[in-house]
Amino acid sequence: MKSLDRLVRALRRLPGVGPRQAERFAAYFLRASQGETEEFVNALLTMKQDVKLCSVCFSYSESDLCPVCRDQDRDRGLICVVEDPQDIEAIEKTGAYKGLYHVLHGAISPMEGRGAE
Repeated sequence: MKSLDRLVRALRRLPGVGPRQAERFAAYFLRASQGETEEFVNALLTMKQDVKLCSVCFSYSESDLCPVCRDQDRDRGLICVVEDPQDIEAIEKTGAYKGLYHVLHGAISPMEGRGAE
């Protein structure tokens, strides 16, 4: 079935999803109601439309500034440089860091020829 194979190929492009997991996800959507499937698709489309990069730190945000950059109580003299927005979530869960962030959206490795853009 072309449409099923297409979905499995698309799901396999997700990080950490192998062939068997992609097939299980596809089988779930085959069994799911039309409403459940539409809810999933609409959530993805809405996220792609609404989420953008914070104009200050380049983390993900639904407004021009992310919640961290909007927070006036943050120490603006401290900037933690992180590779991905997920790193911010991990640091924030500790409750120990009260500064701002800068998200690179990738690693910098001068030895491997990867630099900042």
